[in-house]
Amino acid sequence: MAALPCAAANENALNHSNIIYTIPFKHFKSYTIPFSKEDLCKDENLSEVWKTDVEDVFASHGLSCTLKWNEGAMTMAETENTCYGQVVDNCFHALLTITCGLRAEWVEPIVSGTVAANAFRLWAPVGMKFSRKYDEFIHKFEDEFVLATELFCQVLYKEKTVFVLADTWEATNVVGRLLDECLMRNEPFDDAHVRLLLDDFRRLAKQAHDNEG
Repeated sequence: MAALPCAAANENALNHSNIIYTIPFKHFKSYTIPFSKEDLCKDENLSEVWKTDVEDVFASHGLSCTLKWNEGAMTMAETENTCYGQVVDNCFHALLTITCGLRAEWVEPIVSGTVAANAFRLWAPVGMKFSRKYDEFIHKFEDEFVLATELFCQVLYKEKTVFVLADTWEATNVVGRLLDECLMRNEPFDDAHVRLLLDDFRRLAKQAHDNEG
């Protein structure tokens, strides 16, 4: 049998007997997240816990993760062993928690999905608008309506990104809806609106719980 034509430059060739099989070359994505050392958790040395709390956790899901301390950046990259799907987003969000000042011990529960994490990027010009309203937003969210307790969640804000950690994905979606309201009108919080959001949250949470059962 005559040999097949040589593989193209972007393919790997596996030579078996006198037949050449072509295997498409796999491109692995990488993501770099900049950070400010001043924003990191002051209670731990990230360089000391990186291997155990971050690198090993990522490796267990087939991703590499490198801390570039001098450059102020973290880089995660897919590999041939990457478990694709939600875990890639979870890993990305886990790194964001570190840049927001949380301890690296949060990485494992976020990556595994035990803790729901979501990031809402506020692009210009709405990002600038929200930055001026954030203090009011978080006061009403945490103090006036006690939504952090109601939703079992924590809200962080950094560089035009609102980051949410919660027990359920439904809770992160409620925060997203509140953000939309905040950006569309001056007063997103009122008793009727918050009650409606909480009713929807409880209904969706119950549905999710029933589906798991």
